[in-house]
Amino acid sequence: MKKAFIAILLSFSTLIFACDEPFEAFGVHLGSIDHFSASPEGTVEKVIEKVYNDLKVRHFRTSYESTFSPKEDTYEIVCGSDARICSWIESLKILSDYPEISVMASIWSPPHYMKTQIATLPKSQEQNFHYFISNVTKLIKDQFGIEIERISPVNEPENIFAGWEHLNMLPDQLCRMVNDFNDSTIAICPENSYITTSLIYSQASTPACLESCKIFGTHAYDLVFDNFTLRANYDLKARDRTIPSSIPIWQTEVSTTISTATANEMRDALDLAINVVNFVGHTCVQRYYYWLSYTLNPSGESLIWGNSEGVLKFPKKYFAYRHFTLASQKGNKEIEKYDPVSGVTYLIFGQSNAVFVNNLDSTQTINFEKNRYECSTLFCTTISYDWNQQLQTTKIALPAESVCSCTLEYTRLEL
Repeated sequence: MKKAFIAILLSFSTLIFACDEPFEAFGVHLGSIDHFSASPEGTVEKVIEKVYNDLKVRHFRTSYESTFSPKEDTYEIVCGSDARICSWIESLKILSDYPEISVMASIWSPPHYMKTQIATLPKSQEQNFHYFISNVTKLIKDQFGIEIERISPVNEPENIFAGWEHLNMLPDQLCRMVNDFNDSTIAICPENSYITTSLIYSQASTPACLESCKIFGTHAYDLVFDNFTLRANYDLKARDRTIPSSIPIWQTEVSTTISTATANEMRDALDLAINVVNFVGHTCVQRYYYWLSYTLNPSGESLIWGNSEGVLKFPKKYFAYRHFTLASQKGNKEIEKYDPVSGVTYLIFGQSNAVFVNNLDSTQTINFEKNRYECSTLFCTTISYDWNQQLQTTKIALPAESVCSCTLEYTRLEL
């Protein structure tokens, strides 16, 4: 659980949240295989290289495709004539050459022969579903040398209106099924779209998901009206951690589908940063994964945008995310969240790096003179520049509507 206490940090009182649970790492889904398959040759390699070497991401998310078992007792990961699967294979092959990576998997749908016409899984097929997961996990190890770290058996089980291949499953079945599997790798659930729904799923069953799963999985979306249409967006609320600290929380997916995301890049970046600060610093999650590393076109759902010429574009949210991924390198960081004034918030990672979010339309100054930290060089992302270096004194000037970060010099003073 988190602790809250009061300290004088600026020229006014500041509320501080300190997580009991250390933060492990940021991650990202490998990318849309539909978009990779339609992109110029070499795109997958360029994207993974950028994510690994520039964002310093070491934790990746992938999918288990339903076609990996075309019929009962048959399991295969082959390219054939399916361009999507060819891109999936290419992604794993390229990723396998990088050291010190971890890969988790989410499953959107079991093989078609296991499901009903209304996208449910009969209890009689649950054991076959377990065989499918186990065999695909073994194939990935044999073909790519990648040991899948953890698996979520059902991605967004509540999303009955999904327009993509999916599986509907109520909490009673999901949590009992995972308990029956008794498989240490199949350890993430319930992985709903919203943390509020994940909490309902985790408790509305016997056995409870919190008993069946070693890791509480959730996405970090919220629903908003956009041009009279409900769309998924970043959850911008600070959600309390209400589950025991002994159970890790992995936030496994978030992005936005609102129509203005690509036109207003800085607003998108700020919303992502607020979501990160709240889930990492207030909900106290252990892992945080962004949705897609790449799409072929500008999208609110991806960090990197491509085009038909193979040129990569890095929108503002790429740099916003970079502030956090660099600050949390090597993982297992103690987290402190500071809210000095409404509209300004920041995280301190392991007493060594800070990431600031100024959501206001004016410059905000933070005075570190009476604080335990000093920050000499500040890097900022704003509407005018992607990654700008500014020399600072003990007073840190945060530009209007910015995401900034710095390495801290630790000079603790008694408060």
